[in-house]
Amino acid sequence: MPFLAYSIAGNNSSLFSTLLDCGADPNTVLPSRYDKDFLALLPSKSLRSYVEEDRNLTVVMLAAGLGQDDYLRALLGAGASRNRLTSRDKMSALDIA
Repeated sequence: MPFLAYSIAGNNSSLFSTLLDCGADPNTVLPSRYDKDFLALLPSKSLRSYVEEDRNLTVVMLAAGLGQDDYLRALLGAGASRNRLTSRDKMSALDIA
């Protein structure tokens, strides 16, 4: 799991800022396999379902799904695409929010 995703899911703003400042890709796609520790950080059953079952989820979608507006704004400000869709359900970050 990318550290950027962990920083968002764990609400670790200092790690998140450091990663973005060091060039982390704001369009990072979550991998197709997840560890239990990461999934445990996701409080919403519906968000966990998207993360586990769909593909092409990005860290923007993760931040939107967690309602973390500050992270979302920072990712978009760093050049993240707001229009990408998941593979299976064709969901955007706005849909997941």
